Amino acid sequence: MRLACDNIEATKSTQARVTLDKNIIDQYTDDLKNGDIFAALRGRDISAWSISKDGATLHIMHIYPENTQVKSVETPHYFYTLLREKPLEREGMLTVSARTDGVPLVMANMLTSTSAGDGAGHDIVYEKGDGCVSGEAKGTPFAFSTRPHSLYEFNDIHTDALALTLHDGSIFAAMCTYMEKDGNLLIESVEPVTCEISSARLKYYLCVDSIVSFHAEGKPKNVTVNGKMSNRFTCDTVKRTVTLELPAGEGFVEF
Repeated sequence: MRLACDNIEATKSTQARVTLDKNIIDQYTDDLKNGDIFAALRGRDISAWSISKDGATLHIMHIYPENTQVKSVETPHYFYTLLREKPLEREGMLTVSARTDGVPLVMANMLTSTSAGDGAGHDIVYEKGDGCVSGEAKGTPFAFSTRPHSLYEFNDIHTDALALTLHDGSIFAAMCTYMEKDGNLLIESVEPVTCEISSARLKYYLCVDSIVSFHAEGKPKNVTVNGKMSNRFTCDTVKRTVTLELPAGEGFVEF
């Protein structure tokens, strides 16, 4: 994964984001080197843990796996740069790499941004669990899978989501096919879905059409998909779920 860091903005309150790079190797590959690249225009702006520009700093915290190799390296100039820039400045990038060791690899980096004088930028705690890493970033709970397509537990949630976070009563999940909480199914999808689940509303993104089931306290009177009434749904009052086919792309369901 390559992330360009030419334009770094810092608000008064530090922002936090997790970047995930999932590398699923095939059955014939014993080992593979995988890496993330954080690119910047000026090499002097880069250290092994941050990239700075115009008084703002992007702090990079390498969370998983533990055996990453972090390097600040110089990059060659492109021909158009030679023609345009006078004088030339050394360009560079920050690379983070790890080996798969014959198993699917997830690499996770926590990004926070600060302005001058705001401090180190990290207000993050985390721990490694069974099949996941979980923690809090500025008081917001998060988790991500370390064994893609396998189930793990986090805050009474049982799921296979690649990443998960909780905020103001909503649950955001990335690339999820199953999630339940306290024994109640929250969402189940034939195809991986990225979604935000809140009361009586589901925002989603699908790469392809998929049959999706989600939690409903009772039989809904109406179900709308992208603002249009749908009558192609089934309701299971025992499992307290609604099931319907959702189209590929970004959309929302209300009931």
